[in-house]
Amino acid sequence: MTVSTGPIVCTYAGDGVQDCWPVPFVFFAPDEVGAMLADETGRKRRLEYGREYSVEAVRGADGGSCRCSVKQGQKLTVFLDIAPTQDMDLRNTGVLDAELLERAFDKLTLLNQQVRETLGRCVQVGMGESANPEALLAAIDEAAAVCAAGRNAAEQARDEAVAAQAQAHEAARRISLPDPAAGSGGKLLTVTEDGRWILGRRVGCGDNDIPVNSMLPAVSQAHAPQSIIQALRGLRPEGWTAADCDAPVLALLPGCICTHGGRWSPAGVVSASSEYSSAYSAGNLVNGSPSTDGSTGIYASAGNTAWVEYRHPLVRKVRGFSIRSRNHSDATDERDAPHALTAYADGAEVKSFTTGVWTKGQLKRFDFDAPVHLTALRVAMSDLTGANIHLSELRIHYEDVPEGAVAVPAGLQVAYADGGCVRSSVVLPAYAVVDLTSAADGVCHIYADMAADGTFSGFGHTDIPPETGTSRGGADVIPAFSGYTLAGWGTVSADSESDPLYAAWKAFNRTAADSNDFWGSGRNDGTGWLRMVFTAPRTVVGYMLVPRSGGTNSWMPKAWKVKYGGTDTPDTTAQVVSGFVFPGQGIAGKSVFMLDAPVTAASIEIEVTASADPAGLVGLAMFVPLFAGDFFDTAAGVMHDCTGAPVRRVYLGRVEKNGGTVRTVHSYGAGTVAVIPVNAGEPVAKNSAVIENLPFPYACGMTAEPQLHAEGFWGKAGWIFTSAGIGVSASVRDDGVRVFTGGAGLASQPASIGGDFSAGVPGPARIRAIVHRGY
Repeated sequence: MTVSTGPIVCTYAGDGVQDCWPVPFVFFAPDEVGAMLADETGRKRRLEYGREYSVEAVRGADGGSCRCSVKQGQKLTVFLDIAPTQDMDLRNTGVLDAELLERAFDKLTLLNQQVRETLGRCVQVGMGESANPEALLAAIDEAAAVCAAGRNAAEQARDEAVAAQAQAHEAARRISLPDPAAGSGGKLLTVTEDGRWILGRRVGCGDNDIPVNSMLPAVSQAHAPQSIIQALRGLRPEGWTAADCDAPVLALLPGCICTHGGRWSPAGVVSASSEYSSAYSAGNLVNGSPSTDGSTGIYASAGNTAWVEYRHPLVRKVRGFSIRSRNHSDATDERDAPHALTAYADGAEVKSFTTGVWTKGQLKRFDFDAPVHLTALRVAMSDLTGANIHLSELRIHYEDVPEGAVAVPAGLQVAYADGGCVRSSVVLPAYAVVDLTSAADGVCHIYADMAADGTFSGFGHTDIPPETGTSRGGADVIPAFSGYTLAGWGTVSADSESDPLYAAWKAFNRTAADSNDFWGSGRNDGTGWLRMVFTAPRTVVGYMLVPRSGGTNSWMPKAWKVKYGGTDTPDTTAQVVSGFVFPGQGIAGKSVFMLDAPVTAASIEIEVTASADPAGLVGLAMFVPLFAGDFFDTAAGVMHDCTGAPVRRVYLGRVEKNGGTVRTVHSYGAGTVAVIPVNAGEPVAKNSAVIENLPFPYACGMTAEPQLHAEGFWGKAGWIFTSAGIGVSASVRDDGVRVFTGGAGLASQPASIGGDFSAGVPGPARIRAIVHRGY
């Protein structure tokens, strides 16, 4: 017979059922087929022929079959295993049998294939190499020893780093904060590596200040709930220095370009090669409103080329970008749109595009061949039919953060007060993404939680702002309803209404002054129920009731049940009240009831079982669920979660959603002082009102001081009470830092020594707000 080239080793996976396996190669005797079994862990052992497997040749074919039981997860390997012997004995007399010679040559061929297969699994020295196998193995052994030594050194360094971190945490744990003293209010406490503490003034550049962009072991102050201690470089408005603007210092990274009020925002800066006028500012490319009146976008008279650019505070991973053509009635492809684009990442060309034909207000996307890391994306436009360009919108498509989410950048480290001691977190090693797809429209707060060992145990968001004090109010959290449904909050219903004027939602519109502004049951038997179904489950700790403004006992409940449920139907009783007498009518009768324990509710209901009204009328001017939220106990210096348990939580910033889309992302500042460029650094006119984002959580307590830039320096503008008002004022409210300018001017010429400016300042002029954190 002839012997062809083919596999002499075959492996099969067992299933616990099949026990007959093909042997596809030539063999002369059944015991010349070896078998090896590998178990689920990969360990192999050779099987004994005749006891653990058997082989049968197939008549008329080259090969046969192997009988062997193989369990699920095991592997069977069959292989040629011919003994290297020669059994043929030829003599000088007699007939020479050709079949005997052919069999001998076949055996030699199979032995050669067997040797070749074995050599194919060996390490060889290259042809023509001077090194021999022994030297090669010695070199491999030496390299393995070096790798093992490097691994041991790395493990030792890791162990030393862990021990040093534990030692630092233990040292921080033993540090007691100094007692508050006169002059120490609003200062930062820096804990050094050797356990000493230094009291500084603010984040800045002075001798006693905490330097910007520094990594500190711990920063806090007496009884401070939180403090972000690594300041990132951030971006500044054009023409502003670091001394002019100390915020932002932490950049929450959005999955999209957020809405700008001008060219600058804490999330980035947009610019263009030229602008026809301020009405056609590059900032309009990212103002969130590609309008139809031609006032948005850029108008560049730059010959046959122009560009727009967006700079980020940190490196971002970008897939591509989209631009929208002019959205105006007289917009045409020939007049307004570019025909060719070239994208640059930090000055380096990435890709060129041909745009094709544009239609009015069309949004076109341009993707790179692969994602690019960059801080500045520039889009250069050329091949223009005319000299003018109108664009309405610029979008950037990010790969590092999904759209509808924000990320906390790597490098974050925070410190927090814990029972009067300073503790610091580890450094965040990589981005932490917070998914906001489940967040309702409105403001949600981004936070970080820490475990006891200083690691970050999680990042999340909540629509309930942090509270201050030792109680959980929450009454001012829920907005006023103007109908039966309020987006992001829920839907109101009742078992009956005595009149459309006394609709169920009137108990949730946050007003109680009008005697007709209330919910009234139409049953007139002293009973009735009022219900709210939430858009998402909420933790409820209590509720507030306000009776109707009217005659004595008019419509007032005196007994009721409060029920909640995990579905739209409240089916569990949380509290039963009987024999209650309201202390007054309307807002004077306001009464708060706390539950014995917080409950997680998808719906809540008050079921009135008896009325104090002789006619059996039932009504309520207000029914306000009190939601749980974090709160900071200023007396003990401890943060608590919604159940009242101590928690290590730091609020990093807030996000505003509108129409299901992230519109603004605002990061909180580090330290106790932040300098805010009012109106994004643009001059502010007289008789103006500007509201800026809060640089710290509102619960921290803040004061604001305005400063004016005139005559080449910053100074205090003051306020003169005249019929029109002169000067600049600033105050802190829960909706932001409010800055107002006088109707007659921004500053007056001083009548005596002490004025900061030698002449009056009618405006416009740049303004900054110095915001101090209370604790």
